[in-house]
Amino acid sequence: MTDNRQIYKELCDSHSDIPLFLQYWWMQASCGDAWNVLFSYDSEGEVRGFLCYHLRRKFGFSAILPQLTTLYQGVWVLYPDGISSAHRDVVQREVYEDLATQLDALGVGMYEQAFHYSQYDVEAFIEHGYRHIERCTYIIDDITDIQPIIDNIPKDKRRRLRSARYRALTLHMDMAPEEFYAAFKDELKNKGKKIFYSEDYFLSLHNAAKERGCGQILSLKDSDGNIHSAFWVVWDAMSSYGLVLYINPKFRNDGSSYGIYLEAMKFLSDKTKNFDFDGSMIPTVARRNEMLSGRKVPYMALHKVNNPILRLWRWLKRRKLEVND
Repeated sequence: MTDNRQIYKELCDSHSDIPLFLQYWWMQASCGDAWNVLFSYDSEGEVRGFLCYHLRRKFGFSAILPQLTTLYQGVWVLYPDGISSAHRDVVQREVYEDLATQLDALGVGMYEQAFHYSQYDVEAFIEHGYRHIERCTYIIDDITDIQPIIDNIPKDKRRRLRSARYRALTLHMDMAPEEFYAAFKDELKNKGKKIFYSEDYFLSLHNAAKERGCGQILSLKDSDGNIHSAFWVVWDAMSSYGLVLYINPKFRNDGSSYGIYLEAMKFLSDKTKNFDFDGSMIPTVARRNEMLSGRKVPYMALHKVNNPILRLWRWLKRRKLEVND
């Protein structure tokens, strides 16, 4: 373990407000040893901000790239208690300027990360030549009472939730992660798509979250034991995240695709404050998120490409995604 990662582990141990995707254990589970962190210090030597990054090799060149199933990484600022809004802006600007300078000094061929939605003003990075794209997630600010969420669901969807077929389903917490991964993989295969992470990678994240009491697979089953839908969720003190949703194509219209969200929010209501849908800008998914009372929240994705080969690779990758969409 490098000195910086040891410092970071101690920092995370003492700051539960650091978001889950930036926590030391998540970085370790998702990146193995291929990650590190930059720090910004105040005049007294205290950490006031940091930038976590996943370092990879692409075509023999170093690249900082986003990790799979991880919506946010990158920068985070630790503000003193009671700080004024004006001073807060000054501190953020100073931390961002410091971290952008350190990031440039790494000399990587390519950089690409998405920042947490609270870290929105990225002007200091733009001044260092980083480009930005605004993306969106959807958030329910308060999941302590799900009745307003139910009331917001369109009538035709609510009818399915009241149907005898849906009401016969029961919630289970015992779905094995291997079974969940296989089911989701098959669902994607039936759609002509491929899963983009390995079973070992999924199990690493699932087991790490489960061990810390902040991850769960929920499933809705009928009396014959058929799984109609399943959902892998993780959470921290401030937010929960719906990371992977499985819908059995045989039961797509029975209400369980909405019901599993409601059951997840009931389960999470005494564990955290809000629910983050983990994206998405895909129109059909966005409409579902809005029907479930999700509020559209922008966040910033930054990139900078210094190597012409990696610039071409990134362009081809984006073109492929556009064609598939």
